[in-house]
Amino acid sequence: MSWSWDHIRFFLALAEHGTLSSAAKSLGVSHSTVQRRVRSFEEELQTHLFDHTNQGYAFTTAGNSLFSEALKMRVTMENISREITGVDKKIEGEVSITSTDTLTSFIIPRIVAEIKADYPSLKFVVRTENSLSNISHRESDIAVRTGLEPPENLIGRKVGEIRFAMAASPAYIASHGLNAFPDNVADNSFILLDESFAHTTFYQWLDKRLQTMANNVTITSSFISAAALAKAGVGIALLPHYMLNQEADLVELEVNNSIPKSDLWVLSHVDLRDVEKIRVVRQRLHKELSRFFS
Repeated sequence: MSWSWDHIRFFLALAEHGTLSSAAKSLGVSHSTVQRRVRSFEEELQTHLFDHTNQGYAFTTAGNSLFSEALKMRVTMENISREITGVDKKIEGEVSITSTDTLTSFIIPRIVAEIKADYPSLKFVVRTENSLSNISHRESDIAVRTGLEPPENLIGRKVGEIRFAMAASPAYIASHGLNAFPDNVADNSFILLDESFAHTTFYQWLDKRLQTMANNVTITSSFISAAALAKAGVGIALLPHYMLNQEADLVELEVNNSIPKSDLWVLSHVDLRDVEKIRVVRQRLHKELSRFFS
């Protein structure tokens, strides 16, 4: 019978750490992932490898027999890794980053320029994409994304929180006598993102206030076009606050009720955790973005 090295990794982590939480921490995954992988291995072998006790997980007879063989397999894998690790330790070659249109327009270019100055042998591919499917399918190396906690096949850290604001052009504000987000929304026009953003808390916050305003809403697919429409005087837009610092033709409106924030993450696929160029860029993005959004 041939064994998957991935199964062996999880088996050894639980064997050596004794608890799901400690094993998960060592692997950088959730404890439920460790439990699921070990159970899958047991189902494949058609035998129990561990007994769950008050002190943690202890070997069954079969588990104890497997342990020595698994250790030998790890030594073999480590030897292979040492032979090829020189390729992954070089900080050169291509690194692809994917993020939203606003982040790739307003924030990420400066960070990429600074990293390239320190590592001139790196080549960057920067893509605009609003979903995580491309990084989950290994089409990009690193994703800078907003949202809730990421899927278990991605690793990374939360950078901070993105704040949002309501904004309009000076001409629109003057013509409507505005100095704050209007209590009477019926007398105003608004720019709303399309339903691809319906899962976000900021979309839901504004949509709740505009539910009876179908005739006074302009729909668009991105914050960049929403800002352009607002500058043209079409109406009031909800925008990431960092955009307003670079949009001289828009004025932030006071909002009595705080607009929900969005978590910002720097992520990469778990399989790329030990690739040095990916690790260096991921950590640099986290450091620079943390300064901006913390």
